[in-house]
Amino acid sequence: MKRFIGLDVSKKTFTVAFPLEEDYQVAEFTNDVAGIDTLMPLLNKQEDHLIMEATGHYSGLLAYTLCHEGYQVSVINPKQASYFAKMQLSITKTDVQDAKMLSCYGQLIKPELFKPHSDVLLKIQHKRVVIRQLKKQQHALECIGKEQPWRYCSDEQAEQVSKEALQFIKDKIKELEKSLCQLAQREFSTLIELLVSVKGIGKSISTALITATGGFQLFDTPKQFAKFLGIAPCHHQSGTSVKWNRGMNRGGDPHLRALLFMGSWSAIRYNSSCKALYQRLRAAGKPGYVALIAVCNKLIRQIFAVVKSSKKYIDNYEEKQSPSNKKIQNNLAF
Repeated sequence: MKRFIGLDVSKKTFTVAFPLEEDYQVAEFTNDVAGIDTLMPLLNKQEDHLIMEATGHYSGLLAYTLCHEGYQVSVINPKQASYFAKMQLSITKTDVQDAKMLSCYGQLIKPELFKPHSDVLLKIQHKRVVIRQLKKQQHALECIGKEQPWRYCSDEQAEQVSKEALQFIKDKIKELEKSLCQLAQREFSTLIELLVSVKGIGKSISTALITATGGFQLFDTPKQFAKFLGIAPCHHQSGTSVKWNRGMNRGGDPHLRALLFMGSWSAIRYNSSCKALYQRLRAAGKPGYVALIAVCNKLIRQIFAVVKSSKKYIDNYEEKQSPSNKKIQNNLAF
């Protein structure tokens, strides 16, 4: 009989709830290699299914180690756990209670197994995170030099240190970006060629998409990925009095969402389908922001189409078909 075990992960420790016939046996382990090694002998690879929340780098070591050792692991969205606890009318929140709740969630919902990224994708993801943080520091240092009081009377030493630090950060960003492009090109050259064939998608967006989708292995449909990114529309309707749209769901990676949004600006100029969609929505009175989000969803569908078909995107495909092919397509469409 399958046993669903809940794991509540924090920075230094993780709490495990082992289900018994009527209650739970609870134990606490250190969130490091030693703690994981202590846990594994207590588990059964065939019968145990471990449930934990995605808590960033806190749960990363635990999830990947257990997966690589052959254990069944599910990593759920924290919102799923939070709403499930509210559904249970729970008023207590402790590490022990959360671990028990995750065990109960697994038993009732039976979530899908966690699909870990490959080592190459983890390296790409690590580089992207460091580059993003360095760019934040670069922006902060650039803003310091523009502050009004220091324009009037600045300290020479502080100004010199700021310039040196800013130049150092810029050099490291270039170094990491070059290394990132080389790694992505070496490991995913065919996939990148397919993605950049879609007008509006460059190499930086391609690399980010490959990382977010696990090489397009983590999502089966473009709708799933749009929901993950946070650009899927939200619609609320109940009876006759409640009927409204709340815009996007805004989940997932905001940096990748911003990259795709910037790509939509290029797409409405050079991608015929996206340009026609944008112009049609604007002519119908939709705001520019809403039309660009629709273009982002269009780009995602085009991206998934080229990846699943393993064929490069052809702009104005219908117009470039020969008359005989068009006639055949019309007959088939009928």
